[in-house]
Amino acid sequence: MADKKKPVSLQEAFRLPPEEAVAYFKSKGYKISFDWRQVWQEEHDKVFTVAGVARDDVLFDIRKHLSTALKEGWSQKRFMDTLTPRLKEKGWWGSEVIVDEDGNSRVYQKGSASRLDLIFRQNVQTAYAAGRWQRQQEAKKERPYLTYSAILDGRTRPTHRALDGKTFHIDDPFWRVFYPPNGFR
Repeated sequence: MADKKKPVSLQEAFRLPPEEAVAYFKSKGYKISFDWRQVWQEEHDKVFTVAGVARDDVLFDIRKHLSTALKEGWSQKRFMDTLTPRLKEKGWWGSEVIVDEDGNSRVYQKGSASRLDLIFRQNVQTAYAAGRWQRQQEAKKERPYLTYSAILDGRTRPTHRALDGKTFHIDDPFWRVFYPPNGFR
């Protein structure tokens, strides 16, 4: 009697992890940074950081949850619901007044719902974009041109709106600056 293979369900296929996005995210190292300007431009492609996270245990927890979210297809809500208690437990929640070396004080925002929203969106969108870019590079002989497509909602910036529909060769320097995500929110 011949073995009958179980047909692959389309729903099961949609639940498979986005391999290129997961691989991109896993390839990044870590960098502790207090100020977002300490990790700049191309360095973000190589390291995982969260501005204002100066503790490696907190940075590792955030990355671990993001990695799991990518692999398992978590929603933003599940990511936040799972990570928030852990960050609160570690004391990385809310805000506090800090004083810099010059004696200037400012309010430092640690974890919050809006910060986790931003952390999730930026990292997941970037990982998926890296995966798309890899596939596009692999197919560029057959598909050598990309067309910029803006969302065109009420939050679209005028510069992005003006680029909507413009087509450039995949190797054009334009894509080094404008490949999405290129201006979160």
